[in-house]
Amino acid sequence: TITVNDHNPPITIPASRVVRLVTEYNATHVHSGVMGYLFVFVSGGNLLTSQEMNLTVPICNEQVCDTSILPSIDMGPFQGGLRMLKGGCVDTIANSPSCRFAGICDCKTFVEAPESTGCGGVYKSTFGDTEINSLCPAYCDACVDVSMEEVFEEAYTSVMTEHYRSLCQYDTAECRAALSNLHSCGEARSGMEAADPLLQFAVTRQGQRIAQETAKLGEP
Repeated sequence: TITVNDHNPPITIPASRVVRLVTEYNATHVHSGVMGYLFVFVSGGNLLTSQEMNLTVPICNEQVCDTSILPSIDMGPFQGGLRMLKGGCVDTIANSPSCRFAGICDCKTFVEAPESTGCGGVYKSTFGDTEINSLCPAYCDACVDVSMEEVFEEAYTSVMTEHYRSLCQYDTAECRAALSNLHSCGEARSGMEAADPLLQFAVTRQGQRIAQETAKLGEP
């Protein structure tokens, strides 16, 4: 016997609600062949075709790197060489998800927030725990001996990862162009030489990896 529950009008579930789907199969009787299907149609407000639903974004190596469409970052804290450093490091909270999504962009507010356990501890949020010293090493006097290039690379890698994950929820033309450009910039194609040396350092070391990982839409 086949039964179908067709909810008309459709059931609307808020985007913020966590949903668990559970199916139950009665195997108390012997069956020579059983096949079941469960279809769940999710509406996200986007008009998608079969192309956008691909699980892998095709990446093409372009001959030119267009640095103007790489994600932006505030270069101020990283300019000026050693004069801008405190103990060999800089605070990167201004370019972190804590600033972009929670609006906490300075270390004093971050460290003294009710959700924070202070320097050396963690900031607790619904997205998980964030180590305070990882974003505010200079403020917390917890600097380690690393180069400015490495400090910038860590900050910009976070920016790139968040940017391309947000852009590439589906295999759209905009996503394909962005990932192809990032991959080409990561190979130091023509045009990359005009970028800031710190940007060159980070993108040539991390760009191809981020492009390839982001292209795998079918992986969590």
